[in-house]
Parts: sequence; structure tokens; C-alpha cells
Amino acid sequence: MPLRCLPMSSSVFNTARRLALSVGLRSPSSIGRLAVTSLMRRSFVCRSSPAFSTATAGSCKASSAPPPLTLLQYSICPFCNKIKSVLDFLKVSYEVKEVNPLSKKELKELSDILPLDEKKGKPYMKVPVVLVGTEKALVDSSRILAELLSVSPGGSGPGAVIPSPPGFYEEEDKEWERWVDQKLSVLLFPNITRSFSESFQAFSYVNKVPSFSFWDKMGSQWLGATAMWMAQGKLKKKYQIEDERGALMEALGTVTKALGGEGKS
Repeated sequence: MPLRCLPMSSSVFNTARRLALSVGLRSPSSIGRLAVTSLMRRSFVCRSSPAFSTATAGSCKASSAPPPLTLLQYSICPFCNKIKSVLDFLKVSYEVKEVNPLSKKELKELSDILPLDEKKGKPYMKVPVVLVGTEKALVDSSRILAELLSVSPGGSGPGAVIPSPPGFYEEEDKEWERWVDQKLSVLLFPNITRSFSESFQAFSYVNKVPSFSFWDKMGSQWLGATAMWMAQGKLKKKYQIEDERGALMEALGTVTKALGGEGKS
């Protein structure tokens, strides 16, 4: 899916290249957010006027102020960071609420408005969740973006919750989104849970969440790190990953090529 149009800014491209060549990966957030933001921005700019900039995206006006948005997330969840990437690119304000990965009490408090998980017959208990105002909860990252940007296929329609430039989030953008979901995001957790120490470091983010108690932080870091470290083999088998680091470098090579660079794996 090469994007041979306008040149990407050197700072974004160089950041992508450094990520592609790096072997010191510790957190999936930066890579996931960089990939989504860069690829979707590049895809949209390719179809737009050369004068378009991120400032143009942020200056799009809605007929009325969009309702307040709240993102319920895990900081290291790549799908949560995908949502933040698009909202940040469009300069849409939103609040972030961290979910306790063990108790999920923040989601349970919304059980009355969360949609039903058809497989379990219970309220949906996965992140990301986006609250639109106080009465509506959106789930599943791709469905969240589709509904926030428009209720109709392709572009900002009259049902859009947030303003976006005409032509944003069309089929080429969605193709890159599917690639990020299916090819890039699935590689991130196997790469940060290769050892218990790496997994423990990845879950250290819980220590910075002010709403978590001391025991919430201790339990989430130790139990979460242990569970993900032990699940690493199952994740690799499920997605047929043999060399997680090599596969990640190859995926990042795809990103740099799409941004106009040579890319290395």
C-alpha cells in the first residue's frame, strides 16, 4: 500500500525510521500512535490539497459544539492509542480515564449503558470505550471511529459526532486501519512481554494512575505482568508469530516505506 504523494515532514519520518531500527522497544504506545497518525495523515494528505496541514484538520467547524468525550483505556493498549491518535490529529478535546485491569470497576459502573457482548450475554467489558456525553457508550476501536466520524459510510456525514475534513477516513484510511489492527497491533504485546522483567516494566504505568490505590497498583503490576508474560506463547501461536522482534521490524519497515523511506527490517 505505497503512498507516493506529498512528502512527510522530516521529523515524523525520522521518528518512524528510528523506531524501525530500534531494538530497545519498551512500550507499544508510541509505535501504535505514530503508525496510525502518520499513515492516516499521509493517506488523507495524498487525496487533498498540498496546502492542507494538521492545522486545517483542527480548524474544521461543526454546526454545534461536539458533546464531551471520555476515553476509557489501558495506557499500553494499542487500540486505545489508535483512538487517541485520530482524536489528537483532529484536535478534538477529550478526557482519559484509566481502567483498573483487574477489577474493571470503571467499566462495571457503566454497565447500564454499555452494549451487550453477544458472545457472553453480558455488558461489554473491554477497552477502548468512548463515552459520548453521559448517555452513550461506543465500543470496539474501528466501530468507535466509524461512529464518531460519521454514521454513514465514507467521510463526515450529518451524523458525525466530531468535525473532520471532507474526505477524511475514506477507504484508503480504513485499509491502513485494518493493517494496523491485524498486522501491527498484534505484534506489540509479544514484544513487550518477552521476559517477565520486560512485562513488569510495561505494566509499571499503573503506578502513575492517581485514582488507583496502593493495592490496585501492586496487584495490577504484578498480576498483570505475570498473566501477560505467561500468555506470550499463546499469543504468538494464535497469530503465527515465530520471531516477534523480526516481525515487528518488518512491520515498521512497511510503515517507513509508506511514508516515503526505504525501510529496513
